[in-house]
Amino acid sequence: MYYDLRNLRENIKKGDFHKVYLIEGNEPYLKQKYAKLLADSVVPAGFEAFNKHVLKGEDITPDEIMTCVEALPVMAERTCVFVKDYPFSDSVEDERKKFLTLLSDLPDTCTLIFWQDTKELSGRSDDIKEIRKLIEANGAVCTIDKRSDSDLIKYILIECKRRERQIDNSTAMYLIETVGNDVATILNEVAKLCSYTKSISKEDIDVICVKTLEATTFKVVDALLSNNFDMAFSQLQVLFEQKTAPELIIGSIASAYIDMYRVKVAESAAKGYEGIKGAFSGVYKSPYRLNNASKRARKYTVLDLRRALEVLGVADEKCKNTFDDRTVIIEKLIIELAMVRKHK
Repeated sequence: MYYDLRNLRENIKKGDFHKVYLIEGNEPYLKQKYAKLLADSVVPAGFEAFNKHVLKGEDITPDEIMTCVEALPVMAERTCVFVKDYPFSDSVEDERKKFLTLLSDLPDTCTLIFWQDTKELSGRSDDIKEIRKLIEANGAVCTIDKRSDSDLIKYILIECKRRERQIDNSTAMYLIETVGNDVATILNEVAKLCSYTKSISKEDIDVICVKTLEATTFKVVDALLSNNFDMAFSQLQVLFEQKTAPELIIGSIASAYIDMYRVKVAESAAKGYEGIKGAFSGVYKSPYRLNNASKRARKYTVLDLRRALEVLGVADEKCKNTFDDRTVIIEKLIIELAMVRKHK
């Protein structure tokens, strides 16, 4: 069967454990949290020494896993074999066959957990498909991906309440926009903010939190839109001081203009958020990013935005094909973007 995070939580709470789990996805903090919670729930506290087997690393073999899986539980209902980053895609043919045999005949006395922290079970080979099929048939494949903005806001509100601090939804969303959507990063920044003040404001976030590349480049774009060129170059200087790769800076600025262009074209075709979301599946998980793009795009025409994207493309090409000082290319890019709305 296939689980999302909610299904996995319910399964752990009920204690009705399967023979095998595959925990994968692109949200590392939550993968680790719930993989370990699952393993700790399978084996009662105090009985881990004989009943919990932890294997990790690229050198894990099917024989090692099989030896642990076949071990009988001691004073417990079942054992747990906890495998981190099993190299599914790197296994040789003989090991794959042994692994498929193992998954086809798992004992009722063991729960086998594959936690893919840095290695994903990816690929379209018949073996990979069969592995997934066997895990789904005998247990559960649980994909834990980046959370939606609404989920992240809930995490922030709950964490602030636990620490007896106050923050509203709008400020929580601003925090996400500033530090990114990685749960571990958000919780670390919330801890810093809670130590700093009892009532968290956007100004506090600006002072305390480490901003993502995206957040800083959006400030550059916003400064350009308001004709505040000192602010644009000030934010650009922050990125230079952080040793941010020039191509990443250009790519992030381009992302903001691509969002604006998509919104502008969609609006001209009378298509809203759902239309853009459908056309770019997986890119826009919430309307927040597009709402911001829509506000920024009001100061541009479609032709303006096409011109901006052309300028960005030229700068990107120059940046990748020169040994000269690339910061100069980016500074010139900012001036050219500032002139886009005046270009007729």
